[in-house]
Amino acid sequence: MVAKLSLHRCGRCSEAAPVRAESLIELVAPALCWSCRNPSPARGPLCPRCAAALPWLDGRDAPQPPGLDGCRAPLAFEGPARDLVHALKLRPAPRVARLMGAHLVHGAPPETWRPDGLVLVPAPASPWRTHARGIDHTTVLARELARRTGLPVGAALRRRGAPWSRQRGRTRRERLAGTALSVEASRPAPSCCLLVDDVMTTGATLAACAAALRSAGARRVCAVVYARVL
Repeated sequence: MVAKLSLHRCGRCSEAAPVRAESLIELVAPALCWSCRNPSPARGPLCPRCAAALPWLDGRDAPQPPGLDGCRAPLAFEGPARDLVHALKLRPAPRVARLMGAHLVHGAPPETWRPDGLVLVPAPASPWRTHARGIDHTTVLARELARRTGLPVGAALRRRGAPWSRQRGRTRRERLAGTALSVEASRPAPSCCLLVDDVMTTGATLAACAAALRSAGARRVCAVVYARVL
């Protein structure tokens, strides 16, 4: 059987990517859209209708959490963008990571990726949840950005505290007070860091990460986040 070559476009990303017919199963049961669960003709994570419905923020500035020199979030945490984040968190989904990486690169100004010595630093997930899910979603996203930008990834942060501690369900005051999150640097931090995370709610996680990086020697800390809660 000769694999056929076709092209698809990733949501709002301008790049066309080659796609090969991987198996007879996919020909019989086509891939489903991660948002509406209908067949996705291009075999991508989103069908054309859901890709067109992505809630782009179109340059609206994100709130700057304490300790950050800048923060970019191209999408609102709504609709198809929220569904992609959930898909990346809960199961290994390489196509989802590729699409989210394309959206981040497309949605951030070119100068975001240009500072000399810049290192991508994934926001640390709970080790307990990473083990339970079988995936470290922020590291997966950071590696996809590294593949697209050529920047290195440095896993310099880790979570501390009880394995069941979590930000979800906490009030804004509790999040900002850091009662559910403690982050530390596992090694000296690069001088110029770009934090990578999937969602920003209050910015408490990013602020804790920035403080840990600066205490470990970082001089400049910025962040890119796939989506933020409006």
